[in-house]
Amino acid sequence: MSEDAVPGINQQLKDIIKKEEIQERFETQRRNIGKAYGLANKIREASKDGVFHLGSKDFENALLCSDEMKSAWQDLISLDLPADIAWQHQAEAGQEMVEFIYVQLLYKGILIGQTPKLPSYQDLMVTPQTWLAGIGDATTELGKLMLKDLLDTKPSIDDRILDYEKFLKIYRELYDFLERLENVYGLVINNSRRRGYGNTYRGLVLRIQRFIERQEEKLLELSNQRELLSQMRQLMNKS
Repeated sequence: MSEDAVPGINQQLKDIIKKEEIQERFETQRRNIGKAYGLANKIREASKDGVFHLGSKDFENALLCSDEMKSAWQDLISLDLPADIAWQHQAEAGQEMVEFIYVQLLYKGILIGQTPKLPSYQDLMVTPQTWLAGIGDATTELGKLMLKDLLDTKPSIDDRILDYEKFLKIYRELYDFLERLENVYGLVINNSRRRGYGNTYRGLVLRIQRFIERQEEKLLELSNQRELLSQMRQLMNKS
């Protein structure tokens, strides 16, 4: 073979694979798929535990869960994975992480009467889509914590109305922010490729809107009850 001769097609392709260590990378990615599922599950479990601690007002252990999620997230995003598998895990587990971190900050802020400093998507090392989806999910999770508060403490009607008003203020602020982006092209802003309107960004915004409407109806019922009790007291005092 002359000095300028070109190797055969098969040999050229084998040389490329060898030089770039492609087979070795494929094997690494194969092993990392299992690790990715494990880390994603770790994030979900930490989120569940964290919400439990928030419901018990145990902010110290809730913070430990948050730290555990962030550590697992760092490990997850550092894995070498096929692009589509990496996107799926990061979108779903990242959404779970963002949701909990925002719930943790907002819930504590409501209880102590202070507005927390909220992290950006860059701070949390997620995509804007994942960040928005997590914020949206935080709204309804806050609602569950509000309900638990009401059931555990059984406050008076006046105190219940105050609680609803405090939480509704946060719900509306989150909704007003998310609703501004509702008309962004779905394939760009959606954090999921699963079928169904409920998995779209627009579906998320609509779900929050309906959730707020239900809370407003409950607040109206409480206000009507308070007014009725007030009228009854007045009648009793006159009799």
